[in-house]
Amino acid sequence: MVFGVHHCRHFLRTHASPGRFSYQDSQLEVLQIRPRASETFAALRIEPPRRYLLNPGSIGQPRDGDSRAAFAIADLGHEIIEFWRVPYDISLVQQRMRDAHLPEPLVQRLVVGR
Repeated sequence: MVFGVHHCRHFLRTHASPGRFSYQDSQLEVLQIRPRASETFAALRIEPPRRYLLNPGSIGQPRDGDSRAAFAIADLGHEIIEFWRVPYDISLVQQRMRDAHLPEPLVQRLVVGR
C-alpha cells in the first residue's frame, strides 16, 4: 500500500563523516509504504539498477499510530521487498520495560503507536 510520495534531495552516506549523510543535487523519491491495519504486509517491486534506502520501522517505539512490530524482508532474487506488520505481546514488553525502570512515556508509546 503506497500512502504517499514525496521528493527531496538525494543523499548518500559518506566515509568522512560516519553516521551522517551528505546531500547532492539529484532527486530522491520517498515512498511511504505500510500495510493497512487489516493487512499483515505490503510489497514494493524494486527496479535495478535503481538504489533504495529502506526504513521498515521497528519492533517497539512506533511513531505512526500502528503498534504492531514492523520489519522488511528483501528478496533481491525476485526483486521485491515485503514490508510486514505483526502483533506481539505488548503487555509483556511493557512489564520488562517497567522492570528495567524505563520512563513511563516510553512504556505507553508501545500501545498508542505515537
